[in-house]
Amino acid sequence: MSTGQTIVLTGVTRVAGQVEGEALVTSAKLSHLANAIDSQGVVRMDGHPLQGQSYAGKIIVYDTDIFSTGGAWGLIFKVLTTKAGPLALICRRVHPISAGGAVDARIPAVDGLDHDPCQVIRTGDRVRIIAPEPGAEAVVEVFPAVAREGWGGGAGRCRAPAMGVTGKVGKGSPPARTARGGDVAW
Repeated sequence: MSTGQTIVLTGVTRVAGQVEGEALVTSAKLSHLANAIDSQGVVRMDGHPLQGQSYAGKIIVYDTDIFSTGGAWGLIFKVLTTKAGPLALICRRVHPISAGGAVDARIPAVDGLDHDPCQVIRTGDRVRIIAPEPGAEAVVEVFPAVAREGWGGGAGRCRAPAMGVTGKVGKGSPPARTARGGDVAW
């Protein structure tokens, strides 16, 4: 349930798409490998802040990826085969591991947001991603589950207040081609 306020963040589309869903947030790095997140989408990484929680059917917000390129296959498998993958990726920096997986899984991925998504977005918030094409501006609308101090209060849209700006990453750079021909921008 939304509180009536909307927080708007802008960033860079890495993999195009439009989706809306519930956020699951961590400031930690994550891997989509089968031994890190199981086939039901449950995080199994020992000591990870999301250990025991499922990202299935949610928009996962995290720092970036760790471990091997097998994480791309893990992401594809969870989204397309077991249907227990995330709806989209919002990262401080989308790693090429996840970008490749997101292209093949056909889910949006965005980064380079004007504010730290791991601090602005909270678990349980409703999030809408509008990411038109790789390298273009992405819009992330956050519908907080709980009212927030300093966010313009009440109903209506507001830009995120001044805080640690992460900066734009690769904005305006031409997209690179993936092996399957999909575009991904760096």
